[in-house]
Amino acid sequence: MFRKETRWIKLSFSASGLMENSIEIAYVAGMKLCFVSNAQGIFAFEEKCPHNGFALSAGTITSDGKSIVCPLHRYAYDMKTGRCSHGSGGAARVFPVEEREDGLYIGVQETRWGW
Repeated sequence: MFRKETRWIKLSFSASGLMENSIEIAYVAGMKLCFVSNAQGIFAFEEKCPHNGFALSAGTITSDGKSIVCPLHRYAYDMKTGRCSHGSGGAARVFPVEEREDGLYIGVQETRWGW
């Protein structure tokens, strides 16, 4: 039987290392991810736009701090849910982020065999 588990990975940088309202890139578990820190929280999502594979790291953050906008087609993706505001742009893969006493962690879902 397969089951999904969240593996928490400690990041090599802290929340204070993220510039407010800017898009930072880091490689985690073999994936290129974007990180954004703002008044809404700390967000992590896959770096490629699900619509056409363009780099979301080259995009912009909306004025309300809730979405990232792809620079190619201007599709906006909610940083919390990954949903596209246009409805036809797919959904960005988002990852949970936790700030703990000993650092910043990201949750990566893995499929495991077992009971």
